[in-house]
Amino acid sequence: MVKKLMKYEFSSLAKTILPMEIVLFSIALFNRIVQFFENEGTTYKIFIISSSILLGIAMLVSLVFTFAVCIVRFYRNLYTSQGYLTLTLPVTHAKHIWAKLLSAVIATVVSFVAVFLALAVATAGDVFHEIIKAMAYLIKHYFIITKTNGAFYIIEVLALIILSIASEYLLIYTCITLGQRAQKNRILLAFGIYFGIYIVWQIIETIFIIIAATLANTTFINNILNWVGTHIFTSLHIAFCSVTVILFVLCLVCFLITKRVMSKKLNLE
Repeated sequence: MVKKLMKYEFSSLAKTILPMEIVLFSIALFNRIVQFFENEGTTYKIFIISSSILLGIAMLVSLVFTFAVCIVRFYRNLYTSQGYLTLTLPVTHAKHIWAKLLSAVIATVVSFVAVFLALAVATAGDVFHEIIKAMAYLIKHYFIITKTNGAFYIIEVLALIILSIASEYLLIYTCITLGQRAQKNRILLAFGIYFGIYIVWQIIETIFIIIAATLANTTFINNILNWVGTHIFTSLHIAFCSVTVILFVLCLVCFLITKRVMSKKLNLE
């Protein structure tokens, strides 16, 4: 059933996001066409600078737009009048959340890929060839330095990226869901909850930094730093895995809270 829900989600997201990606590629193509007329004239400089700035704005807007569309779709499809129809389907609340989350994560990844491809279009030719050569050089030396650890680092970083995207969506899903408990100004409450969580997290980070600064010159910290210096590859694995576990726990907590409120205390508009 999750696959069927995701199919419907992709269809709906594509209708909204695809036009934005077409605009992005059009701007990238225009930028590339302008480069064919390269010269020292003022007109060319104005066009190339303007098209480059426009391309940068389009890439940023594409990413933000995708994120916003996924969030708005979650809210409208589950917590507005559409929710009365959506929640009558023979599907558990957990599956609704999974469908929304997986679709949003995949759409976000596709948006990043589209930005990369648009950049490739804009730099096609000698510039793109040089970029590929530089990347190949860096990748080659990366594996020479890291050896077998290199492949594991890539897997760990990819897992971190996916979990980071998922955790951000789930956190916002949770805030939106908790905001539905209010009788009015539900969106405002959701924003308040989100910024409240952000402030608490900043306080925790500040306390951690203060404690770390206090213990900076202690024997315990020096021993840890010495161990990290002599076991750099293992230290990176530990760091990546630790952050992955933290993000996974955050995702799990947000998922369970969202599912609980949706199942027991849902308050549709």
